[in-house]
Amino acid sequence: MQKTIYLLDVLGLGSGASYYYYNFGPFSDEIADGISDSKFSGALVEETEYRMSDGSPFSIFKTNGVSEQGRNVGALPADKVKAVLQRFASCNSTVLELAATIHWLAQVEKVPDWRRELIRRKGSKTQNGRMERAAELLGELGVSVS
Repeated sequence: MQKTIYLLDVLGLGSGASYYYYNFGPFSDEIADGISDSKFSGALVEETEYRMSDGSPFSIFKTNGVSEQGRNVGALPADKVKAVLQRFASCNSTVLELAATIHWLAQVEKVPDWRRELIRRKGSKTQNGRMERAAELLGELGVSVS
């Protein structure tokens, strides 16, 4: 969820959250608090599932009967957000983590060789084409990481 909202902010969502780099990439305490509050109020439901490959748990978030209010989600058109979320749903969570981290390294930290730094920070997560898929995802979104 953190990486999804971070990338939506990169696209112009305008959540107002401030981010810092943490273990898995860009992280926001405000987003974490918002998720917690939304779960507590029942507006957001978190389901836990397990990867078939190694049994590791992961979360799936769903809205609980929240109706669409207006044509925007933050500063973005709702149809654009829906399309981006559908694209993210087809991605491996590690690819989303890498995409958010690539953007962070290239645009926030201004690391000249983000590929090398990504491999240093993320190690084996960058293997098996995941780093390339993450960079391609950013390109599909129109996000520059030059």
